[in-house]
Amino acid sequence: MIIRPIAAAALLAVLAAGASVSASEPHAIVAPVPEGIDAPPIAFDLPIDCEPGIDCWIFKYVDLDPGPGTADFGCGSITHDGHKGTDIALAHFARIGEGVAVRAAADGIVRAIRDEMPDIPQGRPDSPDVAQRQCGNAVIIDHEAGWTSTYCHLHRDSVRVNPGQTVRSGTHIGDVGLSGYTNFPHLHFGVMYQNRVVDPFTGVSGARSCTIGRAPLWQRQVLDRLPYRSAIIHNVGFSDTIPDAAAIRSGELTQTLFAPGADSLAFWTEIAGLRKNDLISMRLTDPSGQPVALRSERAEDDQPRIWLAVGVQVSDGTLRQGAYRGEVTVTREGGTGQARSQRVAFMRIAYP
Repeated sequence: MIIRPIAAAALLAVLAAGASVSASEPHAIVAPVPEGIDAPPIAFDLPIDCEPGIDCWIFKYVDLDPGPGTADFGCGSITHDGHKGTDIALAHFARIGEGVAVRAAADGIVRAIRDEMPDIPQGRPDSPDVAQRQCGNAVIIDHEAGWTSTYCHLHRDSVRVNPGQTVRSGTHIGDVGLSGYTNFPHLHFGVMYQNRVVDPFTGVSGARSCTIGRAPLWQRQVLDRLPYRSAIIHNVGFSDTIPDAAAIRSGELTQTLFAPGADSLAFWTEIAGLRKNDLISMRLTDPSGQPVALRSERAEDDQPRIWLAVGVQVSDGTLRQGAYRGEVTVTREGGTGQARSQRVAFMRIAYP
């Protein structure tokens, strides 16, 4: 028997020679653009080859709180104190080997690059010292009229452009990696206007009542692909046993095949941005539509990232053939009412 899934900053300082990147803090150390400042228009395309909400997600937004607290443009806390860019994360580590392209978000001229740092996450015994180089391998693009964009944590030896090179929006400039100060594969995309950080969701005109700004910098079709999610269900799948976090993060479960005669099935999920008292509900149903595993619990505190699973084991035989449905829902109640995030996945069991 085989089970197969059927769905499943600021500007870095540039050396005078213009050939490399240097930074004491890659995610910016300058103040945001004050509201009301006029700036020439610019429209950014999505800077990464992935499908938001399916195989990638925004893990952090720009921190708009000027003090020691945190606040993203949606009045949430999907950021950390002083974060000056938009972090777009891949679903798991195995995707690095696929060469997920990072692309120029707008026309411009390459200002600087760095491409020699290893792809080793922080927190391991062999993690490199990234002091002064937290951004890792990077590309900076000058879009003229005061605008620049920065692309951090690229895969070593993947940078495809050189300082002084003219690029068009969509040009493949490198691949997502694990270089610099990071412990998961993602792209840090930073935008600046006249050396001041700008959140592309708000623009220089600022935010408005917990939603996008009056003049966001993303192209309209990009904004449609990046709806704000206060709780992000960014990874779901199936395995033959209840997996641990390391197995989910590695990506090995995307290739799981079940041996003939398998008698157990687990549905798992990875969720980012949980807040205290969020209700997480998981449901696994068999081919007849009957629930075979349920889980419901409230978050005891804010959680930047968690892994959960439910499973079923057949005590007298093997799993029946057909499509199994896994569903995970996060419900949040607050001053503006109830908000829900949900993802569904299917796994078909077929006998050879």
